[in-house]
Amino acid sequence: NYSGTLIRLGKLEKAEKILKKILTLNPKHIDAIINLGVIYKDKKNFKKAIQNYTLAIKLQPGNTIANYNLGNVYENQARLIEGTTQEIEQLKNAIFYYKKAIKNDPTYAKAHYNIGSILDELGQTREATLSYKRAIKHDPEYNSARYNLGRAQLALGNFKNGWQGYELREGNVQKYYEKLGIPKEKIWDGKKFNGTLIVHAEQGIGDEVLYSSMFSDLFNYHKDLVISTEERLISFFQRTFPRIKFISRKKNIYPDENCKHLLGLSLAKFFRNSLADFKQDQKSWLTPDVKRVEEFKEYFSQSKKIKVGLCWRTSGIYNNKRSVQLTDLAKIFPQNNFEI
Repeated sequence: NYSGTLIRLGKLEKAEKILKKILTLNPKHIDAIINLGVIYKDKKNFKKAIQNYTLAIKLQPGNTIANYNLGNVYENQARLIEGTTQEIEQLKNAIFYYKKAIKNDPTYAKAHYNIGSILDELGQTREATLSYKRAIKHDPEYNSARYNLGRAQLALGNFKNGWQGYELREGNVQKYYEKLGIPKEKIWDGKKFNGTLIVHAEQGIGDEVLYSSMFSDLFNYHKDLVISTEERLISFFQRTFPRIKFISRKKNIYPDENCKHLLGLSLAKFFRNSLADFKQDQKSWLTPDVKRVEEFKEYFSQSKKIKVGLCWRTSGIYNNKRSVQLTDLAKIFPQNNFEI
């Protein structure tokens, strides 16, 4: 117990010394073997971590924690070799041991969730939803499982249920409303009302541009709108949607009692509930600055090649999953026809 506390406090060296002393006295002490494996995993010494967990399983095949932790090590190893055939092999190993943990304890929600995450990553989205649902069955408050289930459902075209799960983004949008000082009764429910609807900007500038495709739908439903946005987008959006008021997302909003509120990405649960909702808005919805367009045309006029502008990188925590190298992306456009 003491060594476990030290590990949680990040005092790995001290914990390691204690555990090694215990194992000198009793080489088959299961908890010590497992905790030492935890230390090796935290130190990214996956080889030794695997040796420890494998020994624990050999001594006690039905040990749920040892099997789960071994699966977790294989999953972590896979993250270091993304995009290789070895990554797939390591992920399969992870699933194997997560399933062994579940066999010993069918209610182990984290193991079900981790299997779902891996299947999702491997493109087995429908199978992933089943694992997420099992995790939620055994832990109804498992928000990460509910959120990932929502994302998977969206990918499968189950928009109604998918958007519900997506409301748990960033840990739960309710926390964001609370941070803004907005009580539950002031969050817009999609119904008609008399007063101003304030749509709050969220996430990055690319996301703001993405959900701006729903601003016209929103205006057609409710005319009295105030939308906060990144300052660089205000003139752009004001030009595109002249009848909507835009303000900086940095500005403090002091609404009156008749106002309702909604986060930008939550518009989708009201205006994008079928593929038909997406198809009806396939035309360009943004209005460029004509003067700037002419300036760029003149700047690039020397070449008759097709011009391609790229914004290819994200600063998000999963950028390695969402971006490719510019040199790789450029290969799509033959130089004799395109100018990047």
